[in-house]
Amino acid sequence: MTWSDEGYILGVNIYGENSSIISILSKDHGHHKGIIYGGTSSKLKKLIQISKKLFLIYINHMKNMTKKYDNGEITIEWKPEVCIHSAICFKGLPQVFDPRQKPWIKQNNANTNDIIYQINQCPSKALSFYYTSEEK
Repeated sequence: MTWSDEGYILGVNIYGENSSIISILSKDHGHHKGIIYGGTSSKLKKLIQISKKLFLIYINHMKNMTKKYDNGEITIEWKPEVCIHSAICFKGLPQVFDPRQKPWIKQNNANTNDIIYQINQCPSKALSFYYTSEEK
């Protein structure tokens, strides 16, 4: 999915060493979040400020992608396109959900009930699960 539109920056968060995640509100496409690689550079930092009006070109490279992580009891599904990067999963269970690591989900680092509880806290429902015996 690719589109262009006018929009305003609602929020900026540092992501990794040199990138930013921006929250934008576009005229025709509503609220979105995206990564700006190099967004912490002094040149781009001046441009990426809250309430700044921008012309946006949004390119989603993860359309309809679902990642699966199995711990033997459950299979965790993550849909990157749906994820709003709220970090609730990371803050609640960092030993399992750590976006700084590859893979970012370590499904064997906590008990299944704790993982299920944390998945159910996901506000966008980008994280879901099913019992492995119920293979989809």
